[in-house]
Amino acid sequence: MLDGKIFQKLFKISLITSLLFGLAGATPGFAMHEFEMERVFRFFLHMTAFSFYLWLINLLLLKYLDGRKKRLDTHRFVLSIIICIITSCLVNLYILPQEMGRRIDFINAAAPLRGIINDSMMAKNFPVPRPPFNSKMIIFPVLQTLSIDIIIIVLIELVRLKETKQKVDYENELLKLANLEARNSQLKQQLHPHFLFNSLSTLRSLITRSPQKAEEYVERLSELLRFSTDNSHQSLISLKEEVELCNNYLVMQQTRFGDAIYFSIEIPMQVQQSGKVPVFALQQLTENAVKHNVLTKEQPLYIRIAADEKGEWAIIKNNLQPKQTLEYSSGVGLANLSERYNLTGAEDIIIKKEDGEFSVAIKILYDAGNNN
Repeated sequence: MLDGKIFQKLFKISLITSLLFGLAGATPGFAMHEFEMERVFRFFLHMTAFSFYLWLINLLLLKYLDGRKKRLDTHRFVLSIIICIITSCLVNLYILPQEMGRRIDFINAAAPLRGIINDSMMAKNFPVPRPPFNSKMIIFPVLQTLSIDIIIIVLIELVRLKETKQKVDYENELLKLANLEARNSQLKQQLHPHFLFNSLSTLRSLITRSPQKAEEYVERLSELLRFSTDNSHQSLISLKEEVELCNNYLVMQQTRFGDAIYFSIEIPMQVQQSGKVPVFALQQLTENAVKHNVLTKEQPLYIRIAADEKGEWAIIKNNLQPKQTLEYSSGVGLANLSERYNLTGAEDIIIKKEDGEFSVAIKILYDAGNNN
């Protein structure tokens, strides 16, 4: 079913185009040898009224046939053309000749009083004859009105096509957003089991070695799991929350590795409070650093988390000392984080490996999730 907005738009177009058709119909009157403003104005009114009549016919057909279960556009086109031809024939064969006959009768009756009819009729009481029927009298007007009707049909279909395209584009945007949300949710669900698996592995090693530290570790782990549950529905969180999560995670790693790991977080509080990042972005990067590098007292791992001078990027750096045998990776890693940033529409992550350091820069998002 077509909504009322389309009919309102078509009605406005009908008013404008009817006036334009009226002006086009009055144009020949300006080219006549004997210019008469009354005749020009009459031509304008006749053509405007007839064009608007054709518009109404097409709009009524559209409203009636569009409500059917099956689209009947072909039937509508044929009916519109048939009605147009019949109306044109009636007007030009019956209505207009009668009107012209009445005018001629009036002229013939008034001729003796005026003394002269016009320049072409020089006889004083010579009656003005009625024009004989000519096929051109009907063919040309029919072709003219048929052209107007076809133009009206084309305009209606163009408006409908535009409205349909806009509707389809809008629905595609909704589907695209829904798809992005589904993909983002899937990516986060990939991340959570990965993090939990590593945490439980760490806890298992601590239980036998230091029960007290294991208890503290469990408390921090429960806090991380609570954070994960509370924020599982979000795509972005404040940088301050992410920094607190990352700090909690790194303290847990220090509990496990002792002097084999050091870290520092140097992001101004103002940036933390106003900026946003994808959930678990910093935590995942620090987890990767711990997982893929050697951590010993002789070769400690240094992790530094800082913001650039403009507060546009968060940079996570660590000294590069890769393990000879890498642990199993589920493949979510940096590719996962890059994909999540692509879903936000922000700039991709920047990965650098130079001078014995490995760094990843992620964009800090501002303005309530505006990613530009």
